[in-house]
Amino acid sequence: MSVIRTLGGVLWSRISGRSVPLAVTMALTYRCNLRCGYCQIWKEAGQELSTTQALAAIDELYEAGMGRLGLTGGEPLLREDIATIVEHARGLGLFTTIFTNGTLVEQHLHTLRRVDAVLLSLDGPREAHDSLRGRGSFDATLRALELLRRHRVPVWTNTVLTAHNIDQVGFVLDTARRFGALAAFQPVFEHSYSVKGEKVEQLRAERQRYAEVVRHLLQQKRRGAPLLNSVPFFEQILDPRREQHARRGASPGVRAERASQTQSPRRCLAGRSYGAVSPEGRVAPCPILLQAPGLPDGRLAGYAEAFRRSARHIRCSGCYCIATVESDLLFSLDARALLNTVGHLVRRRGHATTGEQPR
Repeated sequence: MSVIRTLGGVLWSRISGRSVPLAVTMALTYRCNLRCGYCQIWKEAGQELSTTQALAAIDELYEAGMGRLGLTGGEPLLREDIATIVEHARGLGLFTTIFTNGTLVEQHLHTLRRVDAVLLSLDGPREAHDSLRGRGSFDATLRALELLRRHRVPVWTNTVLTAHNIDQVGFVLDTARRFGALAAFQPVFEHSYSVKGEKVEQLRAERQRYAEVVRHLLQQKRRGAPLLNSVPFFEQILDPRREQHARRGASPGVRAERASQTQSPRRCLAGRSYGAVSPEGRVAPCPILLQAPGLPDGRLAGYAEAFRRSARHIRCSGCYCIATVESDLLFSLDARALLNTVGHLVRRRGHATTGEQPR
């Protein structure tokens, strides 16, 4: 149902020229029980939508065309009503995912068995992972992977490429194969709730080594490795124009010059085909801009109207976020991105039907 709904929304958006929130990332909380080296979202913890308000937001966005809902944080499993929110989304037939750090998976297995995929952070072997996310976090992730595999829950691992783990992509891919998961990779970059300036630069891998590793991942993808990223995603982030675009200016709170935006090799559909909702109900054109100033409040304007207004708040210099890049490709009907998504859906359906772990 969600696939047909999403494709119908893409076509309607193209024909009518109207904005449709086909995919929405909902940050349920900024609270987090980890302190990752490149993230400071926990510092923004504050007001959160009540259960009733969160369900109403989902209903409004569904009526406006939403087919895919990503639940994230902070750590979304810290919400006491997470089971209620998931059940509501699944009752609407939404393709629903949860992004978690893995530490609370065992307590929420019943809920996680209801989602279409669980996204788990995995930054490499114990030393690399714990250096970025805290001592003991690697073991928690491995336990989560085993529990989710045992309960036949589709898993996507997410790896942020930094100087600390740039040489560990082989380990991540091997781990994905071992647990029947799909591995996603994206470079570290500065955004509204990341660490800033020199701290980000210190985390970046040396540019030549980074390019070598991305080319290796592209090669592995073409050979059938269990990678969530599409081929055009890797091509996009290797494009030198993209590198210049993402490094120019550099904080999402600063308006990029119109001229520089035209140099991006992909069309950004933030605020037109996808968006994001903050814990307190403000609507952003994408999850990267959830901290942008002046965002419309969905509680006051209505979430569909707030989504339409959100495009006015695109003040960024580009990003490497897998969620936004892949959405741009998919909703632009890029043939290879479409085939990549169809392949993952077929893989997931086979997984759910047979109960076997895909290789």
